[in-house]
Amino acid sequence: MSTLDTVRSHIEQELQRRQINLTQFEKISGINRGVLSATLNSNPPRSISINQLDRMAAALDRPEGWLYEQYIEECFASSKVNWRRIRALFLRCIELDRNVLIEYTLNLLMEDYRYVPHVFDLAEELVLNGQLEQSVPFYTCVIENERQQHAERLAISQYRLFRAQLSEDIERNKSAVTLFYPYRDRIPDHLRLDALLQMANVYYTVQEWDLMEQVTDEMSVLVHRVYEEECKKMDRQGADYVPLSTERHLVWYYGQSYLIKSIFFEYTGKYKEGLKYIDGYKDLSWFKSLNEVGHLEVHKLKIAAEANLYNLQLMLGNTECLENYITFLKENPFEQLPSLLTILKAANINHFCIDSVLNTFIAHPDNNIKFEIGYYKNSITFNTMLTDFYYQLAIYQAKRGYPLEEFKNTLNTFDMSLRRYNMSRTMDYTSLIQHFIRSMP
Repeated sequence: MSTLDTVRSHIEQELQRRQINLTQFEKISGINRGVLSATLNSNPPRSISINQLDRMAAALDRPEGWLYEQYIEECFASSKVNWRRIRALFLRCIELDRNVLIEYTLNLLMEDYRYVPHVFDLAEELVLNGQLEQSVPFYTCVIENERQQHAERLAISQYRLFRAQLSEDIERNKSAVTLFYPYRDRIPDHLRLDALLQMANVYYTVQEWDLMEQVTDEMSVLVHRVYEEECKKMDRQGADYVPLSTERHLVWYYGQSYLIKSIFFEYTGKYKEGLKYIDGYKDLSWFKSLNEVGHLEVHKLKIAAEANLYNLQLMLGNTECLENYITFLKENPFEQLPSLLTILKAANINHFCIDSVLNTFIAHPDNNIKFEIGYYKNSITFNTMLTDFYYQLAIYQAKRGYPLEEFKNTLNTFDMSLRRYNMSRTMDYTSLIQHFIRSMP
């Protein structure tokens, strides 16, 4: 039996076994009798679409994905592959989670490198449909088979793969950003803005402050240039203006370029330098082309600027602002995690008591944090913030002579967080905590 009639022979066997004729098959499958006849009786047989094969399988009470292996062989039996049939097959395999078949088909397809652009276009279509995870094997295929090493689609594929790999696993994120780093300058501006922001977030989680500053500076230069270009477009196009298609509103990247820079100075101990950048994002209501989403982003940045202003003042030892800060956090619960982390750090560095603050936001003795996690929960920085929070809390409790059981509970939570998020700082942190354990009475 030749490859070309493998699918047909299986269907014929099922029809014979069930004693179903073409007229009956037309009725139960919904496929025109002429099409069925051309498919099963013509020589050579008419090609079967994946939709028709699925309908035949359903009519014969066969499982979804029936004869897909034979169908793939049939698609590649000819010297000229029909991309439309292959594309439909890929989409159906995605629906059925037939990942092994996807990989197998991609390997067959890449015997001809001319199909690399088609695979890339399909991957981009999946991303537009919100199927980033499902696009991974297709972008991987492009990366492995693109012959033009400076092709834009190769760089975009690396970016998509970087985004798809971001997870709770800190070390995995670090590996992903390292692999993507050489490609960051080779993707279009609308993607590069988000790429640099995501890179800065990853570098924050692994405490690579110099790299965080570098990509933030690159984002700052880029977003200022893009904004200038967009303003010129607005003036030129008027009512026909269509904004640059970015994942977040352009004002978000503009504000983040200042916000992350202020965070860099906070974490490197240059608090007064950090204060200089607060003005860059505390009020961006002047930003052109703000729609409803843009105004929401401006509001978020304004709240973040107020919180970071308090943070820097506390790190400078100005405890007089603490009461107002607590009022602010009660009114803006989404800022409580990063803010309480900084309050703890400031208390540990400047040796002031925050017991009343902890009693307000933490339920003793379990140390369950009561604050709202808000939009930080979906950020890769959340895991680091939460882990560092318990680290700073353990230090504070040890220094302040908290009951041993309460301290140990915090330490256990901290250790679990390290393991869950696969952080490489385990040994350093554990040694530091052990130092405090030994110093306790």
